Amino acid sequence: MSAQSKNPTNADGRSGFTLFETLVVLVILGLAMSISAYTVWGRSARTDPDLLAGHIRQFLHSAHLKALITGNTTSVIFDLESRLISGDFDAATIEIPEGVEIALIVGRELVESERGAPVLFFGQGGSSGLRIELSGDDGRRSVVTTNWLTGATRIVEEQP
Repeated sequence: MSAQSKNPTNADGRSGFTLFETLVVLVILGLAMSISAYTVWGRSARTDPDLLAGHIRQFLHSAHLKALITGNTTSVIFDLESRLISGDFDAATIEIPEGVEIALIVGRELVESERGAPVLFFGQGGSSGLRIELSGDDGRRSVVTTNWLTGATRIVEEQP
């Protein structure tokens, strides 16, 4: 009996790993790195005002589209006391993380209490207007505005 090497060999008789084996190892390493990256940076992402501004902008845009499609008024309610943003068009809500401060500017006639206020999107395309200022623990700020005439929502880049 001849002693054979236990090292993997290819068709030429050279030792090494196949492309498939190398890809499997890379996929496993990628998964491990993504899990550890989420653990390390996951908390800061939840309190990132830029990320939250993107979620709010998308939520407001969905409300605007719903109003345009149905021709009916839709509203998004900002409840600052419970730190929730909800809409009458969707069951989803956005929770404002504890590490983010929010300032809301809407028309005086819409303010129902100190808890918060709604923003309205009308079927013909306009809205009641809105300005949201978000600031994180680390001093970063984001501003989201909704134009009262067009109902368009955007994230505003402001100089400090």
